[in-house]
Amino acid sequence: MLFTWLSKGNYLENRKEMKDFLQSEKLDKVPLKFYLETTEDLDKIQIAELISTVNANISLTFKPQDTLRRTTLTRDKVLQKIKIDRNKYQ
Repeated sequence: MLFTWLSKGNYLENRKEMKDFLQSEKLDKVPLKFYLETTEDLDKIQIAELISTVNANISLTFKPQDTLRRTTLTRDKVLQKIKIDRNKYQ
């Protein structure tokens, strides 16, 4: 029980930040892609999971050319606009 409570971290605050970001960029209701170089990029996948709580229409892409599209997000694009609180218990 304690671990579950600790692992939640700042989930609600991060979700609110993500919601505000997607709405300001008008990306909250359109199909999105999230670019990853490899499936082992766990930090990047966590950002994609956070995005999926606001816009469930998201898929992963491994093609670098997709990053040129406005509807393809990367970890760097997201973190330039918002600050995500890290959970020290994860």
